[in-house]
Amino acid sequence: TRLIAIQHPERVNGLILLDPAMENDNSLYSDQLLQQQQSLIGLYGLFGSLAEVGLVRALNPEEMAPSAPFIPQGQSKRYYARLSAPEWWYVSQQEFSTMITGESATIIESAGNLPTDLPLIVIGIDTYPEGFPEDIPANRTQNLQALVAQSEVGQYWVAEGVAHESLIDEQALITEAIEWVNNPTE
Repeated sequence: TRLIAIQHPERVNGLILLDPAMENDNSLYSDQLLQQQQSLIGLYGLFGSLAEVGLVRALNPEEMAPSAPFIPQGQSKRYYARLSAPEWWYVSQQEFSTMITGESATIIESAGNLPTDLPLIVIGIDTYPEGFPEDIPANRTQNLQALVAQSEVGQYWVAEGVAHESLIDEQALITEAIEWVNNPTE
């Protein structure tokens, strides 16, 4: 999304980024956490294949969540329904792959910064999985705020009490962000 805004600013009126992955996120993670993410690449491909033949739906992601650490527990039915689609797994697999290899960092860093007059809202979270390293949330917040600082018309919002996977379900917050991006002077 950022790459399109940088390369084709005439096609983008504004951006709303929901707890986005950042090109420097890998530098925040321990080797153990990076290895865990690396293992997800193959696992997500496997689950994409299983979803293609309907096995993920049959296994019911909501019921699998307690025994599958790569599926967050306590999410909305809408989130679990998305997990039944092969596309969710393949897109997530590609995202992890480009992040872990550093490919996404190379691409975005070589592209440059967002246009300074682009209305931008970055919505961060304050709820992380149990056992998540304590120093990462504060560092991610700094990285997200640095991204917002690229825009003269940028704001950083926090979705309080919301985890990454649930952010898409915050319809009132997203609607407010859309309204602001369409008229940032108000």
